[in-house]
Amino acid sequence: MKATTRFLALAPLFLAVLLLTSLPLPAQLYLQNFTNVNGSSSNTNSGSVGWSTYFATSTQSTSIVNQTTLSTFSGDYSAITNGLSNPSSAGYGFLAFVTNNSTTGVFGSVTSLGSGISVANGTSINWVMGNNNTQSKIRLLVQVDGFWYASSTTFSNISTNTVSSAATFKDANIVTNTYGLNFSTTAANWTSFTLDPGNATMSLGTQMATDLTSNLLTGIGFYAVDTGTAVVRLDTLQIVPEPTTYALIGLGIAVLGLSLRHRASRYS
Repeated sequence: MKATTRFLALAPLFLAVLLLTSLPLPAQLYLQNFTNVNGSSSNTNSGSVGWSTYFATSTQSTSIVNQTTLSTFSGDYSAITNGLSNPSSAGYGFLAFVTNNSTTGVFGSVTSLGSGISVANGTSINWVMGNNNTQSKIRLLVQVDGFWYASSTTFSNISTNTVSSAATFKDANIVTNTYGLNFSTTAANWTSFTLDPGNATMSLGTQMATDLTSNLLTGIGFYAVDTGTAVVRLDTLQIVPEPTTYALIGLGIAVLGLSLRHRASRYS
């Protein structure tokens, strides 16, 4: 009888282990590989993958240039390139921002997420980045309730040893060249951002004083500031929920098991 009672008390613990080891990994909420519709034959514009891109020579610009449907790729330009992706198994194409003629090159590239994606605090938003320098600064852009925000954190490649060219970007270590953040609506994580193509305006504002009003993202993108001759390469942007929920399920079952075990020991 005691053996049966102990088994019943410990059963939830075994169930918790089985549940956690059998559950699939969290599914991606969003994935953009920036695949080139022309394959390896030629560069194409960001509009081909549903992204809108704007260029300026100042972080406070009222004269941005719309490069969404760009067809000539020279000087200061954005492109979905014909180089191999990272990982290379994804085929050809990544998002590139190239500055050749300007002292400062500023790019804003965004896409709509339709009716929105609900992104819980702690959710990972990450991408692969392989710039040809360590000076270019990248910020993540998100749209909430019709307003754009830029991450307070800027991202730069720590080293260019393995990502100095498009030819080597495809082989760059995906672990050491993956950058990103864990999403949070906390004010300190975000800076106000203005993107108004109708008035040719794009500008980076100040750190938010209040938290974002929602976890529902209706847009996502990148904001890049280049200095001098520079190439920014971005690929494999994804939103992936952290497996917190799964851990909480297991923890709840384990606590229940311990409670039952304690109760069984009192009456045995």
